[in-house]
Amino acid sequence: MRIPVSSRSFVGVLLVSALLASCGGTTTSKVTCTQQYWNGTVGICLPTDWQVMDRERVDQYGVGADTVLSLQTMKPVSGTLPTIVITQEMLKQPMNTTAYSAASIRAVSTLPGYQLIDERTTNVDGVSSEIHVYSAQPATDQPKNRYYQVSAVSKGVGYTATAYAPLSISQTLEQQIFLMLDSFTFVAPKSK
Repeated sequence: MRIPVSSRSFVGVLLVSALLASCGGTTTSKVTCTQQYWNGTVGICLPTDWQVMDRERVDQYGVGADTVLSLQTMKPVSGTLPTIVITQEMLKQPMNTTAYSAASIRAVSTLPGYQLIDERTTNVDGVSSEIHVYSAQPATDQPKNRYYQVSAVSKGVGYTATAYAPLSISQTLEQQIFLMLDSFTFVAPKSK
């Protein structure tokens, strides 16, 4: 049985590519969570040098209403600012996180220049999902890039967090991306 999935994963990849800016490189340092961000729907841990993009700025890139959160590093790498975009999709049929994650992986595997780099298991609120790392060139006028993606379902809605970065990145930047994707949640942080 084929599980229908909209082109949201592909749109997320194109969106992430569109949110680029120019300049320099990164350095290696210890990666820790400096801020637990919660917008009322999704939460994520932000390491040093990452910021939440305000909706007005995101809208300037022509981003659709399906984008619930955009994050961007303040340190450019190879002329770009690595970005994470979280999109949502109302599911047409009931689906769990495992099925939605697999469907999202299948959807992006058809992108031009797709090549699997790595897959690793993570948990979103105690439910197993995959962080899918791949390279692709979704737009012919853009270079081939590296993507990190995790998908999960909450209350009948599918969510996909897609990170964009150049093909070659520092170990520190990759650790920051994994830290954020591993912290992806639908549960509000407890008040102190």
